[in-house]
Amino acid sequence: MSYRPQVEIANPRDRAALQIYSTLLGGSMASRLFDEIREQRGLAYSVYAVDHASADVPILQLSAGLDSSKCAEAFARMKEIVALHDAGRAVSSVIELLSSKGGVQAAMAYLAEAARAQPRLAA
Repeated sequence: MSYRPQVEIANPRDRAALQIYSTLLGGSMASRLFDEIREQRGLAYSVYAVDHASADVPILQLSAGLDSSKCAEAFARMKEIVALHDAGRAVSSVIELLSSKGGVQAAMAYLAEAARAQPRLAA
């Protein structure tokens, strides 16, 4: 499922907030979606969220690998989790937010290293 969050793509702070939100929601094994959909309910064998920020359109994508018989329940619960966040009723601990921010920073460092390695690999 995909969402179009109200984020100003040209604003670096908004883009960073979207990345942290995506990571908090489904970017690691400690994420809300992983814990609720996979660990607690056993609805999927994989579940994640990823943000995309094109030139003018922000997208938050949620995905799950699951048995088709569990699709409706997983979809409904994923929508509920996003709705809780959008309504501000999902409280995040400082540790949870710092963990998400750290995950984003690590991913950015990895991508920077991978980008530097590409010209060497092509040569």
